[in-house]
Amino acid sequence: MVAVDDISTVETRLGREAAVGSRHRPDGTELRWQQIGINGLIADPQLPFFIEWDSPEELHPSNGADPAYSLACLEIAGDPQRVSEWLGETVEAPLEDVKVEWVAPHGTPGIIAAQVQTPHGLVRL
Repeated sequence: MVAVDDISTVETRLGREAAVGSRHRPDGTELRWQQIGINGLIADPQLPFFIEWDSPEELHPSNGADPAYSLACLEIAGDPQRVSEWLGETVEAPLEDVKVEWVAPHGTPGIIAAQVQTPHGLVRL
């Protein structure tokens, strides 16, 4: 998933419209967003989908997360050039402080593993 501030630029670049999404948290609060690319994951699972949150920032699912835990690395099977083309920028740009390791470039594309930094060290999932 790649969060964007304005999904209309992605709509224009990809030539398709965003779909509206929503869900209710256990406390009944509704979260709303717009998304592009969910169905594309079925055909090419190395590609992330785009999301623009319509709910206030304080309701974002990651709000209040424990800062002692963070995503450190993604291991992705696939072609970084293909993903960069889909993103419209280099694959590293939206990931900020997350390392990406490209593995099995000719294998079945998709996320192989995520590495999470914890207070007890790195955990590979």
